Amino acid sequence: MKLTDAQWARIEPLIASPPKRPDRRGRPRRADREILEAILWILQTGAPWAKLPAHFPPRSTCHDRFQEWNRNGTLQRILQLLAEELHQQGKLKLSECFIDACFVAAKKGGRVWALGQTR
Repeated sequence: MKLTDAQWARIEPLIASPPKRPDRRGRPRRADREILEAILWILQTGAPWAKLPAHFPPRSTCHDRFQEWNRNGTLQRILQLLAEELHQQGKLKLSECFIDACFVAAKKGGRVWALGQTR
């Protein structure tokens, strides 16, 4: 998902980036916007981190930032802001709930097991 400049202008203040290291060691921190777009792509598609397209930053970097933002509440604030924006545009009903579901393929005779019967 690509964020518009207007969306990013509202989201950026919600992200508290750590201060730069005074010794200038280590790799430069990747831009929050590109990381957020990668995270939103994962959330939108439901794909595993290993399938993150190559045009995004490294998946380990994106996953680490996802975990960081999830722990400190940043991700919840961002998603709330985006959900409210979609609601105002009439593209989302905030009262709706979605449940992520998994399924398990039944083995031969699955109906018998489901009924609590044995062979």
